[in-house]
Amino acid sequence: MKNVIDESIMDRIFIDFEEVKNDIQSILDELLQFKIDKRIQVSVGSENIEKLHAWERNIKRRLNDDFSIVIIGDFKRGKSTLVNALLREQVVTTNVTPETVTINRISFGEKNSIEAVLQDGRRAMLDMVELNREKLEKIISKLPSPVAYIDIKVPVDALKGIRIVDTPGVGDLLRKFDHQVQDYMVHADAVIYVVSALSPLSETEQAFLCASILPQNFSKLFVVLNMVDCLESKEEVEKVKGLTNSKLANIFPNSYVYAVSCLDEFCRRKNLKRPKPDLKEVLERSFDAMYDTLQNDIVLKKDSIQTERCLNMLKIMISEIEGRIALIENMLLLNQSKLKILMDQYQNENSDLLQRINKHKESLKLEVREMHSEAREWMEDFLSRLEEEIRSAESTPLETLEKHFHFYMIDMLRSAMIECTNAHLKNIAELLKSTTTAFAYEFSNLTSVACSTKIATSTVEVSWTNLDATAAALNFIPGLGPLTLLGQAIIGFSKQKNTSNLQKKYTNNILNHYREIKESVFLELRSIYENLVQFAEQQINIIYQNQVEASVQAIKQAQEIAMKESTEKEEMHLGLDAAKQILASAKLRLSKYEEVS
Repeated sequence: MKNVIDESIMDRIFIDFEEVKNDIQSILDELLQFKIDKRIQVSVGSENIEKLHAWERNIKRRLNDDFSIVIIGDFKRGKSTLVNALLREQVVTTNVTPETVTINRISFGEKNSIEAVLQDGRRAMLDMVELNREKLEKIISKLPSPVAYIDIKVPVDALKGIRIVDTPGVGDLLRKFDHQVQDYMVHADAVIYVVSALSPLSETEQAFLCASILPQNFSKLFVVLNMVDCLESKEEVEKVKGLTNSKLANIFPNSYVYAVSCLDEFCRRKNLKRPKPDLKEVLERSFDAMYDTLQNDIVLKKDSIQTERCLNMLKIMISEIEGRIALIENMLLLNQSKLKILMDQYQNENSDLLQRINKHKESLKLEVREMHSEAREWMEDFLSRLEEEIRSAESTPLETLEKHFHFYMIDMLRSAMIECTNAHLKNIAELLKSTTTAFAYEFSNLTSVACSTKIATSTVEVSWTNLDATAAALNFIPGLGPLTLLGQAIIGFSKQKNTSNLQKKYTNNILNHYREIKESVFLELRSIYENLVQFAEQQINIIYQNQVEASVQAIKQAQEIAMKESTEKEEMHLGLDAAKQILASAKLRLSKYEEVS
């Protein structure tokens, strides 16, 4: 199959993706030598061989599986209705409760079939009518094991080579599905994120985007702003779409937002009564535009997306195994007594190494806390300006104040705190990078001192891509302190509504609570930055532990090799050389795709 890759050097030439997949498979076959060659197995070590196997299994799964499109979003956002509208058939049920929701996997089949796949591996055949809420609830209660997913096959040509995963939703009601949904996310090739026009891209939805979707490095994100048939006019649709775009721009700039009504589209295709006749032309154009984009940027490019992700996984795998072999070779330069000293440095909680590492951690924490001081100064200035705006609002009509001002204040306070955090996240990411570099120096210097000569110590590679967004996910949602105080101010005003000069009294009630509101904002800001400190420290601990684990494995492997007889020792050195040659050959073969990724 041939296609064109956009946004790369390949956008002007045709690529045979079957050939690329064959190349990837051939490279994986070449890496089988790690399993077959006894010298490599013994010299590299069982832990590192198992890590390579885990990478290999994941890449093969991604390479040979259907192209996976995961549809995700909060509960009751119309995800199942979207599936039905895209396939133009009533494929999945839409009338569900948290007790009856399931993960639905929809793929091509020569004829319609539905099976409940249980967590113990058994399958139960279902009829379409049994997917309605009442019948499904009874069936689920009688099954001998919980349902892992509903496997739906439909004779729709557009699904050939494609699997759609309709997830039940995220949030407190559906925590039982978190692990499964996350697994589908990890193995997804594309994601469609569904939000409601009635509450577009809430803070919790923004946090989920950052924490679970953005780190997966999807080239594009498709956001479906559903339920716009509930809005009153074309102007209101554009306003809500613009609001969603502006919220999304800071998180995932490479994204599409489509304001649609999946219900309207399904009714249109089935010649049923439309939910919003006055908006039908707008809704038709928007859905058609979304459908065409999905076809052009996902369906027609699925081979491009799938192979590119496999290539990237293969490159990361090779880099990681290369680094671990380099560690073993470095440790082989040390004698047994120095290896023991080095091992003590890695494993002793009072070692000089750990003390130096802790100094780097403390330095990072101090810098983040200094950022908090800067953010407090920014917020102090913002709150002063906001106070003046509240004073000037007394000339605003009372009806407008009561209807909008409370929500305006909430949005302004939240936005200000998020802006403060975002302003520092890139700096924190750079700090984490520099601290990781300092760690590498400490490990390298420690080994060099033991060896009395400068050697290169390989460190575990960690990409901080999208780190800032992941950190933001932990801190996107300010607490309810300022909001509660605002509510108290409004209640205080309500008790005075039969008096005169109501606009001024409205604003005065807020101003009377303003000192407490400011204190609450500063407490919340402090909490946000303390969370950032904890997050940064957690990431640094992960880096340190990964490096220690790799180094300890390398020391053990070096100790084992050093204890061998000369002939065996020579064989193990040859095994390391053979492993390096295989990896170098694989890298050379991958180099022709360097500019694709």
